[in-house]
Amino acid sequence: MIEQIILHLAGDYMLQNQWMSNKKTENNPTGYIVAIIHSLIYSLPFWVFLTNWQGWLFIFISHFLIDKYELGKIWIKLANYRNRNYKSVNNGIRIVIDNTFHIICNYVAIVHLHSFL
Repeated sequence: MIEQIILHLAGDYMLQNQWMSNKKTENNPTGYIVAIIHSLIYSLPFWVFLTNWQGWLFIFISHFLIDKYELGKIWIKLANYRNRNYKSVNNGIRIVIDNTFHIICNYVAIVHLHSFL
């Protein structure tokens, strides 16, 4: 499954520019468009390795939801909801959680949807 890690890293880091990174979480029409563009660019390399469109669509939609709604940040806030001294999200931890969500979703699409060659 090293292929999915390589595709994830390439899509999320090499194919995403600063404009996408900054704009995709904005709560306006531009933010939604940028999140869709980034998710499409991210998921296109997976198309080469997938045997059905459902697996690819799952990767595309899950990537959009994780990035657009900053699910890594929400996860950290939920994990720390009882900590009264909790002030802000550690960006390094958020990135690790974000990547973990992506890899889990990609694994589900690739292995459990029986769509990876």
